[in-house]
Formats: sequence, C-alpha cells, structure tokens
Amino acid sequence: MAAWSLWQTGFVTRDNQPRPAAILWDYDGTMLDTEPIWMSVEKRMVADAGGSWSDEQAKAAIGISADETSRRLIAAIGDSTISIADMNQRRFELVSQAVSAMPLPWRPGAEALLNTAHNVGLPMAVVSTSPASVIAAGLKRMPLDWFQVVISGDDVEHHKPAPDSYLLAAQNLGVTIADCLVIEDSPSGCQAALAAGAGLLAVPSQTELKPLPGMILRHSLESLTM
Repeated sequence: MAAWSLWQTGFVTRDNQPRPAAILWDYDGTMLDTEPIWMSVEKRMVADAGGSWSDEQAKAAIGISADETSRRLIAAIGDSTISIADMNQRRFELVSQAVSAMPLPWRPGAEALLNTAHNVGLPMAVVSTSPASVIAAGLKRMPLDWFQVVISGDDVEHHKPAPDSYLLAAQNLGVTIADCLVIEDSPSGCQAALAAGAGLLAVPSQTELKPLPGMILRHSLESLTM
C-alpha cells in the first residue's frame, strides 16, 4: 500500500499547513492493543466470582466510563455488596500489572506515527477514559517528551462520548480543538471527538465503527506519513 498522507483527508490548519495543530491520541485500542487485556481481566474476575461475562458484554464496555463498566460487572456477578470503587481498584491493578509485565502491545503503525509526529514537532496528548495509574503503566516505558498533556478518566466528570476530555486536552495544549486531529478506535471516543469539533481519524480495533460525517475511517495506522 502506498504511503497515505493526512493531507489527503483535506484536513488543513488555519495557517494552511498540511498538519493539525496537535494530535490527540486515545490510549486503549488506538495506541496500544490493551483492549484484550481489559477483556481478559474482566472475564476472569467475573468467572472467579461465579458469574459470566461474554465477549459481547466486554466489547460493549469498550470506551465507556470505569464506573459504568464496574456496574455491569457487578450485575454480572450478582453480588450487590461489591462496591464500584473496589471493583475499579482491582481491575486497574490487574490491568496495570499485565501491561507492565509484557512488551508494549503496540497497535499496527502507532509507534511509527508517534515517532514521525514527534520528529516534526507536533504537540501530542493522550486522552483516555482509563485512570491515570493504568495509562502510566504504558507511558512510563515511552519517551518522556512524546506527550505534553495526558488526560485520564480521573480528570473529567463527563467521560466519552461527552466531548469534555478532548476539549480539556486542547485547552491544556493551548490550541484550538478545530485545528486538532483525534485518533480513536471506539464508537464512544469517535462521538466525543466529533462533538468536540476536532478532525477525526478512526481506526477500529475490537468494535466495528460505522462511518459518520467528519470521520476519516481507516483500518490501520500503518504507512501513514505527515
């Protein structure tokens, strides 16, 4: 496949340069292939408690808030004495341990694009519904100067598909959200990016993405150039 340029999307910044003012990266499933880790941890936790958690249920939880996922897990277990806080804490610990113990599970093309964007001086942010502790398990093994801003699920009240996290990332970078490119893999993340008013490059991982107005849909980040 020939190299695919962001210029081909028709995305042009205010100074007519073929680059966004910043790239705002989703984390799980977009940068790193961590969604299978989350799904495995959730299935094991529910099974150990005597419940059942299907692949369909796991995929439906991708991109939603941690509290809502834990509510669903507790319902699947059938034990109302388990608190959302305890369920969150245990899940976060297990996922962080798994990510720390293995080679970074890069999504195809993500590491190369991160390097390319950094080398040309593009500001970048991580914007995720995951907690800071889980994001840190991966980011601490990446170059420290790749990201100027990290927005976790701890930083906003309203999570994706609300636009709050992407708006906050642009604000903290000192750029206009309409001049930013968001890279996402989940339906809720795509909705958040479009609601914020950003350009959107969507690359599905575990869940199917239906084309939306304003979305550039691609099956991989491989072969992308600036």
